[in-house]
Amino acid sequence: MPPELAAGRLVVLSDLHLAPPGEQCVFAAHEPLVALIRHLTEVQANIVPQWLVLNGDVFDFLQMPGYDSLSLPLAPQRMAGLLDALDTEPPQRNVVQALAGFTAAGHRLSCLPGNHDAELNLASVQDVLTRRLGSCTALPPSAGCWRLNVAGRAVFGLHGHHEDAFNAISGARMQAAQADGDATVPMPPGSRLVCEVINPFRRAKTPDGRRRFPFIDRLPSDQAVVLAIMLLDPRLAAKRLKVALGIGAAALVRKALMTSGVSPVKLGMGPASVGADAGQTTWIDELAQHLANASQGRPWGTTDSATALEHELDAYFAGQGLGGAQGSGALAAGVGGVRGLLWAALARALESTHDNFRSARPDRLSQRMTATARAEAVTITGHSHAAKALTAANGTVYLNTGTWLDQVLPPPEPDAASLPEWLARLQRDELPTWNGHPAAWVDGEGARLVRWNGSSVVDWSDAGP
Repeated sequence: MPPELAAGRLVVLSDLHLAPPGEQCVFAAHEPLVALIRHLTEVQANIVPQWLVLNGDVFDFLQMPGYDSLSLPLAPQRMAGLLDALDTEPPQRNVVQALAGFTAAGHRLSCLPGNHDAELNLASVQDVLTRRLGSCTALPPSAGCWRLNVAGRAVFGLHGHHEDAFNAISGARMQAAQADGDATVPMPPGSRLVCEVINPFRRAKTPDGRRRFPFIDRLPSDQAVVLAIMLLDPRLAAKRLKVALGIGAAALVRKALMTSGVSPVKLGMGPASVGADAGQTTWIDELAQHLANASQGRPWGTTDSATALEHELDAYFAGQGLGGAQGSGALAAGVGGVRGLLWAALARALESTHDNFRSARPDRLSQRMTATARAEAVTITGHSHAAKALTAANGTVYLNTGTWLDQVLPPPEPDAASLPEWLARLQRDELPTWNGHPAAWVDGEGARLVRWNGSSVVDWSDAGP
């Protein structure tokens, strides 16, 4: 292997979601991040070269004000603007200066794309990063994966979004569009969800200026976010989902009921009138399945008439029947009906995310990666925001670098009866948050998941009991 593709130590971070300051920015760990980079530069500098890989979703173009399309011509300007905004921070919070100092000390930096910073696939954007941060493209950004020899051990990495139909966007597709002179490429459904649903929820405020949904980026899954909004503001959820994904909230519930065995005839509709188009169904189908599973308990009250079901769905997602109240005043669990179904589905969605916070429990991404990895290799991903450290029977080590965003742990035993108070506290921003500051660390002593505790790198420990 050429020497430029070898390192004495590898450190991998992902899913920081760095963005310009403002109401859409969700990253708040500037000081711990700068302290870690300086620690690598100054304290751990005995091993050269160290290689720091920022493995996707480190920058978040989707959080930039006014961002509504993936523009190829504007991509370098947007990258420069994002770095300019980060570079206005004081030294102890200045990520740009810290990264530039790391490379100036003789270490190597690679900035690789995820689905929130797909612009990093472009050479014009990498040129900006090279000039400002001293990063290199020895690990080809648009390849979708990377390989590196670290202290004699093969390391294979990728962000993790390429087989996620809801978020997949490839460098090859972007380069093909660039070769044809196209100004843009279509954003994947997940990016449209962020721009057209999540960002408006981030911006939504009460009359006195408080954020209506401060929990948007703290829940462990987009599905839980959408279900929470369906409960807190049905009318707004229906409006945003229809705009972003071509499927309204009522249509999503109808789809779920059909999945659970309620026929389209009973619902007064044909099978073609629900769901999203091809290529957009994976995430929606998963959310619909939570609703379908919840509906097995017959949450529809005492009537099965198509007229009653249609009326209940339409009235609920038009925001009727809530007495004009929003927030905790509208959070009664209820018995039956759409609201009961949504509470049960939220409980199931939160229950399914418990393993996100348990590093030794495999998830779908880890299973997929370890099934194809070479024996004794190290595989590193991000994307899922679920920190993982697993060793397969053949000696393969799988590490997921989680996220540096603040997270709220799901309740230990979520159910439809206990969730209303939990969601009310979540909306009031009263629940404690947790941030593990994870990183993958590979050197001559092995490969492991670590956390930055503010002053040193220590072995990873899971959140909570």
